[in-house]
Amino acid sequence: MIKRKIILAISLVSLLEAQNLKTTVSETLSTNPIVQERLKNYNATKEDVAIANADYYPKVDLSLGFGKEKGTTAQDVDFDFSVYQNSLSATLNVFKGFETQSRVTQQKNRSASAAYSYVEKVNDTTYKVVNAYLQVMKNVELLKNQQDNININTEIFTKVQKLYNAGLTTLSEVNKIESSLSLAKSNFVVQENTLLDSQYNLQKLIGKKLDPMELDKPTFIASLPSSLEEATLAAMQNNPSLLVSKHNIKTAQASYQEKKSPFYPSVDLEISQAMNKNLSGIE
Repeated sequence: MIKRKIILAISLVSLLEAQNLKTTVSETLSTNPIVQERLKNYNATKEDVAIANADYYPKVDLSLGFGKEKGTTAQDVDFDFSVYQNSLSATLNVFKGFETQSRVTQQKNRSASAAYSYVEKVNDTTYKVVNAYLQVMKNVELLKNQQDNININTEIFTKVQKLYNAGLTTLSEVNKIESSLSLAKSNFVVQENTLLDSQYNLQKLIGKKLDPMELDKPTFIASLPSSLEEATLAAMQNNPSLLVSKHNIKTAQASYQEKKSPFYPSVDLEISQAMNKNLSGIE
């Protein structure tokens, strides 16, 4: 289930058919320190589940002893024995006030919470990178439009200037188109700065600078929910933030049950075997 959620969380990258964008997002997820921290935390909690499950298995103890014993018996007989004192025991907890069951449940929910916390950060980082990438592409297109606008106004200004020199138009028409050309140049500078800002935002997220003119245009091919109700239901079932809270609540409930275990008796099944030789001066 958790693996499926993680795949769903980064499926947006696959649905955007642009190799550069997919590569950019993948590299960001593999280097982002917070994403990697949450992934390592999830892997650590999986080990805690295995540790909690260990209480279901028997505990085996082996004790080995060897030595020499010299002395005199009550009958004034001297002895010099090699002494062996060995034992093997296996203990299995049968009942411990539901402590083991509660601890395993607690660790499983901690692990699930850590997994969805990782998915949550992956979703957030992916969205930010994709949005910043698209903003750069949008501003590149707008900058091209502003350049086209300058070219058109320059061409019109040249023609009006020629008409004015030939006495076929008024100075006010020349001034009017000259103002339009100045505005177009001013808009170009503004858009140029906007593009630089969007480039900086993308660079801050991915850790390196990309050439905005070489970005591939992605194509979104995913099928969206057909209604608001369907979208809401999907969010309630799959939103990682909600799932993190859900499993945190279950973790707290399991912890509460574990704290009640000392009020119950504890039952152990123990099997042991002693293997001794020449103890206390008895051959």
